[in-house]
Amino acid sequence: MFLKNFLIKFWKRWQRPSLLSQPEINDLKKFYPNLKLRRSHNKEFLIGELKVDAIYNNQPIKDTYEIEVELTSDYPHSLPLVREVGGRIEKILVQKNIRDKRELHINPKDNTICFCAKPEERLRFSKSVNIINFIRELVIPYFYGLSYGRWPWGEYGHGDVGIFEFYVENSNLKNRAIIEDCIRALSEQSKLILRKKGKVKGHLNCICGSGRAIRKCHPVVLMGLRLLKQDINIFSIDI
Repeated sequence: MFLKNFLIKFWKRWQRPSLLSQPEINDLKKFYPNLKLRRSHNKEFLIGELKVDAIYNNQPIKDTYEIEVELTSDYPHSLPLVREVGGRIEKILVQKNIRDKRELHINPKDNTICFCAKPEERLRFSKSVNIINFIRELVIPYFYGLSYGRWPWGEYGHGDVGIFEFYVENSNLKNRAIIEDCIRALSEQSKLILRKKGKVKGHLNCICGSGRAIRKCHPVVLMGLRLLKQDINIFSIDI
């Protein structure tokens, strides 16, 4: 009886429709045949080799990475979680004597890769995520930069610094949803600064933790704080 119940549960789990649409599954087989769809502990993954064959500013890169793409339960309304599982990142950390994984945009808590500032997701995938576009627009460029040695098109800083850098670049949009996304992504430390009355002062300690005045350490963050606070007041948004 136990074996029968186990087999029934196992069969139902594998019969459950994929979070990916059939066109996405077909395109994966066509463009990324080495990424195989797997299920484990009620989660859905793409696991296998990702071949990077790209060129930027006349600099071609051909490389291969072992990756794991975890589809979130609310996919396609949020980005999948991606991890490099072949040990390449660990080797790069050692070779370059990098002690903090965040320098390579890796979340040290779960080894997931941070591809872009959280509010940027709304600009890139305003309606829903398509797995092929996600791989092409975010995953491939990330691993290209990893092989290249840096991201030649530029990159945002870690944590709140990256959020404010993003907002400075996109404050002209005056988009309430993006403002709210930025607020949600910020730490309580930055929210406290935004809640205070009056203009954000440049002599405040920088949010990066350096102990230096923000105007000298990260002037773009100071600009981002001021712009975001200004727009929060314009849209009458509670923090």
